Amino acid sequence: IPTDAVCITEAHDFTNTWKSFSTENAIWKELLSVEAFMELNHKINFFDSVFVHGEKVLNIDDNTKIYLSVHADTANGVDFILAFNIPLTAEKRAVNEIIEQAIPVMYTKSDTLVAGIAVHQYSLRDGKKFYYYLNNTVFVLSYSPDLIEKSARTLVANASLLQNKSFTKVLKTAGSESSANVFVNFKNLSGIMPQYLSDENKSFIEAMSNFAQWISMDLNLKNDVITMNGFSYSNEVVHDYLSLFKNQKAPKIELTSLMPLNTAFFSYVGVNDGQKYLKDFKQFNEASAENEQREKQLKALESKYGIDLNYFFNSWIGNEMAAVITESYGEKYAPEQYAIFKTRDINSALQAFNELAQSIQVNAAIDADVEIELEEYRNYKIGKLTLPAFLPLIFGKAFPAFSKHYYTVIDNYIVLAESQSSLRSLINFYSAGRTLNKDRHYLKFSESLSENANFFVYSA
Repeated sequence: IPTDAVCITEAHDFTNTWKSFSTENAIWKELLSVEAFMELNHKINFFDSVFVHGEKVLNIDDNTKIYLSVHADTANGVDFILAFNIPLTAEKRAVNEIIEQAIPVMYTKSDTLVAGIAVHQYSLRDGKKFYYYLNNTVFVLSYSPDLIEKSARTLVANASLLQNKSFTKVLKTAGSESSANVFVNFKNLSGIMPQYLSDENKSFIEAMSNFAQWISMDLNLKNDVITMNGFSYSNEVVHDYLSLFKNQKAPKIELTSLMPLNTAFFSYVGVNDGQKYLKDFKQFNEASAENEQREKQLKALESKYGIDLNYFFNSWIGNEMAAVITESYGEKYAPEQYAIFKTRDINSALQAFNELAQSIQVNAAIDADVEIELEEYRNYKIGKLTLPAFLPLIFGKAFPAFSKHYYTVIDNYIVLAESQSSLRSLINFYSAGRTLNKDRHYLKFSESLSENANFFVYSA
């Protein structure tokens, strides 16, 4: 398998796992309405028929592991490689016969030599082509000529993923009792995902390139559930995002007690030392290509308003922070966005907000009555900071870029939003006890998860 793999699935009982997944799993059935997944389903079904034919004829062991690896492909955007080992005693002629028995339509066949390995090409009547090679005990099949060639050259050069320290680390953690194991490379994933996303979602995925190196997960399937649990490898030399949490204890997730019942998405960070996290996150950003522009924007903002935003947050930041997006209700009600922060001490936080507002007022020559005046709604005070977008400059792109900033205090938390009406909506949900931590769907979802987390993303 070439080293540019985005995702690799290792199946222990391929035929039964694929059958139960493709015919019984409700999530996969939904995905089949997407053309790309329907095409993938068709390709894997063909391979399964090849494998079923081959198991008996070639005496393939029941415990043979089947590998499906996804890669970027010049022609198709993404394509995959299927690979497994066959017994050394198997005849090449028998393999050819098994392949040809599984082809449902007329075809033509041709062979080419790649790095000394014979690659067989089958051109089908419907215009599609697939390729395979058999070298010693290694069988590899792909629908991409580029990938089959890259795989053959990788095999000959002995330059596979087994030479990659990050991959071999997570490979050792893979369990043997699950339906399958899944390995994901974040850097490679962030390279192919943007072509399938809208512009506003691209930056979030691109930021994942530095999240970690490889992740290994045990895959388990039920009719309406897919669970994946495992380990990730973070390289401190490369300084991945996950390395920021090495010495940070994961707190219990309590922020969901503030999030509205209709929360559609949130990105959460939990630490035991918020000040250390902000310091380390700032250093982490210094290695990014966008850091110069980010620092320039931050300095211009702080100079204009006579403020120090890192000092401002460090003076009160606690151990939980989250960016939240709620579900919209038809055309009249657009999604709401919030940034929620737990404070070490709510009085210190309010004092910091008052000092920040006063500094903005003086430096921007804003009328005092307009700036300092607070609205009260259902016994909650709503304040205002007349500042352009600053949250992403401190906390990263996962946090909303509000053009205006309104804030309120709920218990020991500060909640920021772009409008007063957004805060009123959250206050209404909270006052009525209609919060995410009481939603039966969320509770069912979170049953199989730890209640403590350093980093947590939820998407409904």
